[in-house]
Amino acid sequence: MLVEANRLLPHVPFDYLDVLIVDEMGKNISGTGMDLNVIGIWRRLGGEQKPYYKYIVALDLTPESHGNALGIGMADLTTRRLVNKIDFHATYTNVMTTNFFTTGKVPVTLETDREAIELACKTFAAETVKAARIKSTLDLEHIWVSEGLLSEVRQREALVVEDDPRPLSFNSEGALV
Repeated sequence: MLVEANRLLPHVPFDYLDVLIVDEMGKNISGTGMDLNVIGIWRRLGGEQKPYYKYIVALDLTPESHGNALGIGMADLTTRRLVNKIDFHATYTNVMTTNFFTTGKVPVTLETDREAIELACKTFAAETVKAARIKSTLDLEHIWVSEGLLSEVRQREALVVEDDPRPLSFNSEGALV
């Protein structure tokens, strides 16, 4: 039953990614801000690194979190927008309750979404980078993928390509559109 339950858990349909972009994290999405069943429980507890996402970029914190950014330490990069929303008292109270201090560490912080995503992708060839973008670890119905993943998507019956490839769009402040 446990094997079947794990099979039914929501997940990003790739075991390896160079970059996972998460539009928003928060306590209303998961107790840990980002569901560890989606991004890899090994990030908190160790063990088998599956799925393995080399860099996770967390762009924003949901308003429903009221500043509690427990789980921000699971990301590798984030934005000034998210960090400015953190209520450190609420976050650290949760961190102390869980005894997983790494969940409250603030990752490398960039001023804009564009800067955070560009830094995460910097060490990979643009044509082959395996990147995916999700709204949150709770909302996985639609996933943006880079051209480096398109052939893999097209080989899977369960996945549907809904649009032609196009570059990410940013507004004049560098926020992802």
